[in-house]
Amino acid sequence: MTNHYVDFRNADVILNMGGNVAENHPVSFKWVQAAKDKGAIFIHADPRFTRTSSKADIFVRLRSGTDIAFLGGMIKYILDNNLYDEFYVKNYTNASFMVNPKYSFDDGLFSGYNPGKRAYDKSTWALEKDDQGIPKRDMTLQDPRCAFQLLKKHYSRYTTSATTLPTIPSIFLSILSKVSPVVCQYSKKLPLDEFGSRWMISIAGIFRISLMK
Repeated sequence: MTNHYVDFRNADVILNMGGNVAENHPVSFKWVQAAKDKGAIFIHADPRFTRTSSKADIFVRLRSGTDIAFLGGMIKYILDNNLYDEFYVKNYTNASFMVNPKYSFDDGLFSGYNPGKRAYDKSTWALEKDDQGIPKRDMTLQDPRCAFQLLKKHYSRYTTSATTLPTIPSIFLSILSKVSPVVCQYSKKLPLDEFGSRWMISIAGIFRISLMK
């Protein structure tokens, strides 16, 4: 984390995944409780029901190893239902930036993959720039090569169809319909995510953190 524990008290919504913060980090949870006392919504997602779960406004029991799928499902639900802050997305994220025309994602692999070296050449992942070296942007977010549309395309694979993988079962969809609007509605003033060390200290840690950025 880049902010102090004390700052938790200023949050409108707090999402804790993969950790039992109430028992393992009681000092930090003191400030989570301070936020709850001021009306913040506390969401806990974890395979186990712990003391942290008992303090949560919403508890989501996940199967171990499905946290990335859960976060990806949240992203799709938010995009499909226009629950994002359009002004913020356009002006304070890279959503409007145009990506290299050679960028692609097929069969689970991004462009530039070298099977012999089992490594990527990331040059095709760069932003497209004009003659002055300034990244091109599409402030309408409609161009298929802008980061926003590429994000939508990437997560369009998360469907409710039983014949398409990865799928979103109906019970999972009901959870997303409950959690996602809360995260978006109450985090307009100050979005704050509290993630446990399990998010970062893992072979997939970078993907979890990237998802929540």
